[in-house]
Amino acid sequence: MAKKISKNDNEARKANVKVKEIGGKAVQPALYNGTRIGHGKGIVAVYSDTGLPVYGKDGRPVPYSNI
Repeated sequence: MAKKISKNDNEARKANVKVKEIGGKAVQPALYNGTRIGHGKGIVAVYSDTGLPVYGKDGRPVPYSNI
């Protein structure tokens, strides 16, 4: 009989993670606070390699949930 995999095994969890991409570049979530310029605050997508926010056509950061 095969061994049952534990849900608490960190290595097993990492294998199922899907990386979100925009234009072929990996993105990750980050907290954004743009209340001073009227953008509000929330979780937005930032490029993994540079850490800069991903901006949409309207000039506002793209929410991570919209990817």
